[in-house]
Amino acid sequence: MSIPDTIPGLLMSSDTVGPVKRSIAQLLDRRSYDFPGAQPVSFASHHIKDELCSYDYYVCEKTNGVRLLLFITQIEGSEVIYLITRSNDYYGLQNAIHFPASTTNFNDSHINTLIDGELVYDRKPDGTRDTVFLMFDCLVCQSKNLCNRTLDSRLGYLQNFIYEPFRTLCDKFPEDTAQFPFKVEMKHMSPAYSLEKMFNIVMPTLRHETDGLIFTCRETPYQFGTDPKILKWKPEKENSIDFLLTITFPIYVDSETTAQYTDYDSKPACTLSVWTSSSEKQYEVFGEMQLSDQEWEELKSLKEPLNRRVVECYWEAALGQWRFLRFRDDKTKPNFIDIAKSTFESIQDNVTQEDLLAAEKSIREAWNKRAEERKNPHHLREEDGQTGVKRLKV
Repeated sequence: MSIPDTIPGLLMSSDTVGPVKRSIAQLLDRRSYDFPGAQPVSFASHHIKDELCSYDYYVCEKTNGVRLLLFITQIEGSEVIYLITRSNDYYGLQNAIHFPASTTNFNDSHINTLIDGELVYDRKPDGTRDTVFLMFDCLVCQSKNLCNRTLDSRLGYLQNFIYEPFRTLCDKFPEDTAQFPFKVEMKHMSPAYSLEKMFNIVMPTLRHETDGLIFTCRETPYQFGTDPKILKWKPEKENSIDFLLTITFPIYVDSETTAQYTDYDSKPACTLSVWTSSSEKQYEVFGEMQLSDQEWEELKSLKEPLNRRVVECYWEAALGQWRFLRFRDDKTKPNFIDIAKSTFESIQDNVTQEDLLAAEKSIREAWNKRAEERKNPHHLREEDGQTGVKRLKV
């Protein structure tokens, strides 16, 4: 399993992190103190033509890890790192890891830098594992808000001002940096037409679990919350939804006394709910999870609480059933109802790996056509009414 079961650092109290949340909100020019990370939408068949063939997208593997924001700041002259979860919990690290701001002066520290990434376990050849923070975006660098810049600009800051100084530090002081609580790497991104390479070369050689692809538009700014320009593709069995699991055991009625008893020996009904955020009705039933007798015995053998837990399920189309995939103890809420509905539409749409590979040539030709058009100002581009991104008229 590549999902870390613990997050490095000390879980901070809400009183302690209040000023930090306020500082991040100010850096991002937002009023909300909620988790600001961008969230993808599920891939559908129309995205091939409407997005991948119309705009420049980068593609990377979808890591099966813990999504985190990493905030580097200073408190009373001391470097402090905060790892921020999707549930907006803050884990503090002081004097445990160092992010230099320069490749020549390692004492020069970052102040107010916010990085998007994922924490993962990497398997090593000897059977042990490394904890790795994979960076894939940068919202703020040295107090400079980058959110209105394009993805390639943000990645340039991430590479030149964060990753390169950190990598140089590790190369020069390998024994000291080996004591850091986690390693830091940049997630490799390729043009969206590099699909055969992703499936046949990149993904098979990864040292951690991956459950699909992420396509991110090169031309758009960073968007807080759900971003329709970040597309999440998963193979059928991995294209899943996170639900709140509610277990209800059958009631046994004694035929002689008519007394009622909860039958804990029988297999329960497993109700799946999604989050609505409504104050009147926080959760809405979405379906039922089917368990085989063997699956139920395996869950019982865990000897862990099962009720009111977030569970990840996949849709078994042949039987029309939701099936158990894994528990998501890194989440405190199930998927939001709109996300669940769009994901289920994606599941029913079922874009396969073969479908993506078949579109690779068209995606490459459209990419090259746009590149050529940018060199020739006489070609016209129309503007997308929703995003303001200009795309080639075809």
